[in-house]
Amino acid sequence: MRRWLLAPLLALIAAGCADNPYGIVHDPPPDSWPGVTYNSTPPTLTNLQGVNLQADVNGNLKVNVASGGGSGGTSSSFGSAFPATGTAAGAKSSGGNMAALNLDSSGNLYIDCSVGCAGGSSSNASSGVATSSTNGQTIAWGYAFNGTTWDQIQDDASKNLKVAIENTPTVTANAGTNLNTSLLALESGGNLAAIAGAVTSSVMQANLKQVNGVTTLTGAGASGTGAQRVTAAQDTTTIAGSAPGTAGSPSTNVVSVQGVGSGTTLPVTASQATASNLNATVVGTGTFAVQASQATASSLNATVVGAGSAGSANAGVMTIQGIASMTPVQATLVPATSGGLSIVSNIVANNTTSVAVKASAGQLYGVQAFNNGTTIVYIKLYNATQGSTTCGSGTPVARYMIPAPSSGGSGFVFEMPNGMAFSTAITYCVTGGIADNDTTAPAASTFLVNFVYD
Repeated sequence: MRRWLLAPLLALIAAGCADNPYGIVHDPPPDSWPGVTYNSTPPTLTNLQGVNLQADVNGNLKVNVASGGGSGGTSSSFGSAFPATGTAAGAKSSGGNMAALNLDSSGNLYIDCSVGCAGGSSSNASSGVATSSTNGQTIAWGYAFNGTTWDQIQDDASKNLKVAIENTPTVTANAGTNLNTSLLALESGGNLAAIAGAVTSSVMQANLKQVNGVTTLTGAGASGTGAQRVTAAQDTTTIAGSAPGTAGSPSTNVVSVQGVGSGTTLPVTASQATASNLNATVVGTGTFAVQASQATASSLNATVVGAGSAGSANAGVMTIQGIASMTPVQATLVPATSGGLSIVSNIVANNTTSVAVKASAGQLYGVQAFNNGTTIVYIKLYNATQGSTTCGSGTPVARYMIPAPSSGGSGFVFEMPNGMAFSTAITYCVTGGIADNDTTAPAASTFLVNFVYD
């Protein structure tokens, strides 16, 4: 049976190879052409042309479905972008459609286990017992049992555990230096009661920082909202809450002015009081009398050291005399190397620029001036600073003439033991004319001036 079928097929193939051994296209192809041909370049056909079946270089039959079927599939390298078309692989969705399977960045398959599984991420929800259909695990939170249900343990915004004290506890603390413990006292409102004073086994000292919500006032000054009120008790409305004493008698409740301890009258010399000397208005008339007696050592509660004779040296007497009938007071001047007055000495320049003796207020005690020429010049003093003084302008407070000698030189010396006061500064000018507005310059190297001042 097999031989009968194979013989005709071989005959057909042999005939076709004989007629077209190289797969050349015929127009039209012979009916006896069932061969398979390999062409490195596929032939291009025209109308009514035939061609042998095509095989690849290995003799495998080439099949290409032109339409009405799949695209034949595509290949893709690992790590490349997912192709837009190709042989699909996926899963059926709840709507009956195919859905692609997704991977995360690490290549793990995304799985959302909604029912009947223990996988997935842990829940970090605010409540560990909140209903959740998407989390496979939950974090165990702290709970407390109130006798009926379980309740969450909570904290505040600063993450401090909230604790409600149901019953007032007994609080103890170390007090004193021996580390004994004692109960802390509370006020009726529940605030800690503080007692100022030394710390003992049952007393704690507190530093009062505020009064009525205001910082406590300390030290001297006016009262304010931060000051504590103090109630002072008294028995009567008199001074210090006690009965007054008797004038002239020693008492802690009365002010007495006395001469000696026995109450002897204090001598006072007084004149009659009037409305004028009292700077007051006289309401009525009357007599104000004061009994005066001579002051003695006894009445003054004083001790006499001793007595001496006027003009004679004695440890118990000081005598100051100044008339011819009594011994004069003798004094010895002792030289000193510091202190004393100041002096300015200048050779007068050939100009009329003002010169400062002292740039601030002071006293002038002496003026000395000398001339070795034959021309008279004039010294003019001003109570002003050198910067505000212009020679020939303004009015001097004092004027002096330096005389001209006939020969050999001349001058003057003027001393002022009590001083001449200058309230602003001491400044001088030297001019050739007597007038206040003169601006004649003196000759050079001719005049010497000295000023003694303080």
